[in-house]
Amino acid sequence: MSKILLLFLVLCIASFPINYTGASAEDFPDLVIITEQFRPYNFVDNGKLKGIAVDLLEKMLEKVGSDQTRKDFQVMDWPRGYGLTLRNPMYVLFSTSRTYIRENLFKWAGPIDTVVTEMFAKKSAKIKIKTFDDLKKYRVGTIINDAGEQLLIENGFPSDLIYRVVKRDQIRKLLYSGRIDLTPDDKKGFMDYARLSGYNPDDFESVYVLNKRDLYYAFNKDTPDWIVEELQHALDSLKKEGTYRKILEKYGVSRTN
Repeated sequence: MSKILLLFLVLCIASFPINYTGASAEDFPDLVIITEQFRPYNFVDNGKLKGIAVDLLEKMLEKVGSDQTRKDFQVMDWPRGYGLTLRNPMYVLFSTSRTYIRENLFKWAGPIDTVVTEMFAKKSAKIKIKTFDDLKKYRVGTIINDAGEQLLIENGFPSDLIYRVVKRDQIRKLLYSGRIDLTPDDKKGFMDYARLSGYNPDDFESVYVLNKRDLYYAFNKDTPDWIVEELQHALDSLKKEGTYRKILEKYGVSRTN
C-alpha cells in the first residue's frame, strides 16, 4: 500500500463522525426497568408515569439508541422490585439510594439527585430527638429493604422496634394512628404523600436528620459493564447540556450548582 493511499485512509477514518455511545437501536439491548412510587423522582399521576428519574432515564435511553420509553417501565412495590433486580441480569431499579450496604450488590449509574433522610413524627406526639440513641426509645415504621430501614439497622437500631411494611401509604396510616412513632423519609416525598393520602402535612414534622444519600439507577451485577457505562455517559451529557437542570425545575427541585 502506498504512503499516499495509507494517509488518505487515515484521514477518512479520523473525519468520520463517531457516536460517543457506540450504540444503536439494533445493538443496545432491552432492559427490564423497574421503579416505584417515590415523589418527585418516580410516581404515577392520573395513570401516567412521571418524575425526575423517569424523564432522565427516558432521555438517557434515547441517547444510547434504545427504542425503550417510559411505557416499558414497570411500577411495583419496592421489596418486590428490589428482590427481582438482585436476582436477574439486565434488570435496573430506580430511584435507588447508593448506600454502604448496597454498594457491592449492584452496578450504578448516577447520581440522579441527593436527598436528605429525616425522621418524621406526628407533631402532637411532641417527640424530641437529639442523638441517634434517642431514636431507640420509639417504634419506627419502614419499607422493607428501603434505604431508611437499612441505614437504621446498619447503625445499630434494634430490629424489634422496626415495623416493616410493603407500601408507603401504609406508613402514613400507622404513623397517624399512633401504631408507630417515627418513619424515615425525605421531606418533599413524605409531605407530598401525606397530602395525597388525605392527611394534613402540617400534622407532621421532622425531628431528626439521619443522613444525606445519593439516588442512582441500580443494575443487577451481571449486567454487562458497557451497558451501564453507556447510560452513565448519556446522563453526564444531559447534565452538561442543561437538560438535567430543566427536568429538576420542572418538578419543583432547584439547585444552586
